[in-house]
Amino acid sequence: MMSVRKMMTRLTAVFILFWAIVFQVSASAEDPLGRIHELRTILHKDNGEFYYDTLEITLYDEDTMIPVRVLPVLASYKLGDDRTDKLLADATKKVSPEVAVMLVHLLEQRGAAGRVFHALDDFDSLNGHLQEALVGVVSRNAGADYLPQIMEWSVGDFERVAKSGLRHNFTQGLDEAIFQKYVSKQGIPVDHQVAALDILRERGAITFKSEIMMLLDSKTPVIRQSVVACLREWLELEDLAEILEILKSANDAKVQADVSRLYVTVATTRLTDKAEAIKLLDAKLSSDEYIALKERLIRAIATR
Repeated sequence: MMSVRKMMTRLTAVFILFWAIVFQVSASAEDPLGRIHELRTILHKDNGEFYYDTLEITLYDEDTMIPVRVLPVLASYKLGDDRTDKLLADATKKVSPEVAVMLVHLLEQRGAAGRVFHALDDFDSLNGHLQEALVGVVSRNAGADYLPQIMEWSVGDFERVAKSGLRHNFTQGLDEAIFQKYVSKQGIPVDHQVAALDILRERGAITFKSEIMMLLDSKTPVIRQSVVACLREWLELEDLAEILEILKSANDAKVQADVSRLYVTVATTRLTDKAEAIKLLDAKLSSDEYIALKERLIRAIATR
């Protein structure tokens, strides 16, 4: 229990703070910029309890311009201070949406993005701007445990923000989690698999090139198109022989058409001499059963 002496010290500090804000911080409505400047100055000095009292008063100021303009100073000050981060995080549930959005981004800048993940429990009831801010922060900072939520955003109203966030998320093992849970696993909804492939492509997850190549014969056009989009960026000359093997075994005309276009694209963009691509075709498609296929590919390469 707080001693009388400590209580009196705290009350004195609050009293001093009040009069500092009223008289010394230019708090009048006629000089809001002066007040903003002075509050920033106070917060940039480590004055013990005086600092925390100032922070709380600033957070809950009725004029939303005050916290929005003052608190960004904390993006580079008192980093790692648990009490500061807790005050900021707790306030996100109590202040206006405009201030809450600023606090969410501020906590991310301070390296304390995880502090705002609690807001996901009430996500559907939040203001739209705050929802978007949370999607961005979580997608950029969360680990594999939050993938189910992020993937739902990636196929919904927050697709752009979620995918952009994942593209800049450098959490270790995230590519592996995306691939295992949403690409290689059976029974995944098509829209989730397509989103996962697009995300892996944007993240440059070339480690999974061979595994993704095996999906070229997918009977689902949108999945096949996403696979082709990945491979267009990742394939090298040494992969052309494998593409031809896939092409030779393709029984579906649409699959054959998509894989043929992929081969031609890679061959003509990676090779300066078209004759080399044609030479490979002669070697890999030498039997009579592939004559028509080889001729189509040669014509396509010659006209590029």
